[in-house]
Amino acid sequence: MFANNNIGIDFVGSETGGPPSLSDQDNQGHPGYRIDEIAR
Repeated sequence: MFANNNIGIDFVGSETGGPPSLSDQDNQGHPGYRIDEIAR
């Protein structure tokens, strides 16, 4: 949807990682947490 409309996406965060096919590997992911635990 974004690519079809020529809209760029920039992931941000202090962590990096992911599969090599992911061009932007910035993220704020922390293993072991679920979204319902973060929202508390």
